Amino acid sequence: MNLSLNVLMSAARYTLQNPRAGARLILSVGLSTGQAMGALVLMAVLSTLLTSVSILVAPVPAGAELQLMFANPLQLAVMQAMILTMGAGLIHAVGTKFGGKGNFAGAVALIAWIEFILSLMQIVQLVALVVMPPLADVIGVMGLGVFLWLLSQFVTELHGFANVWKVFGAIIVTGLGVSFAVAMVLVSIFGVGV
Repeated sequence: MNLSLNVLMSAARYTLQNPRAGARLILSVGLSTGQAMGALVLMAVLSTLLTSVSILVAPVPAGAELQLMFANPLQLAVMQAMILTMGAGLIHAVGTKFGGKGNFAGAVALIAWIEFILSLMQIVQLVALVVMPPLADVIGVMGLGVFLWLLSQFVTELHGFANVWKVFGAIIVTGLGVSFAVAMVLVSIFGVGV
């Protein structure tokens, strides 16, 4: 299989033009869970490297809690890989609960592919940060939109669902539910004052 940069860039462009067909393309590769996890870890490392470079260009404000998180790139990469893996697990579990036909390996592969496309946007954002800083913020907001759009399309394709808007709604509800659960755990661990 040819995974040259040219092929990957063409596949990314194709995915942005037709996300469900792009998802089918990635799923047709037939990665095992181990191979998909390898791709996901690679994307977590790439994203961490890009984040580290962007912090060199525009440092995190002093005293921010984020500064501690970004201080250790290895820790950041591990955390990113864990979050991406949990996201793939949620895509698989929630989708299956609602009658979806996708598998965990497919969910991981698609999350890794989204992360690759977002990394390309992160590179563009990094260039904008140097050349025209206000544009970097716009690209960041666009990245969130692209993420939600691709995720909705990919989950719809992975599980064989018919309505992408229902999938989008389920993603938002699941995201809010997970955020609430994490907040409750943090409050119970660190107390009400957090």
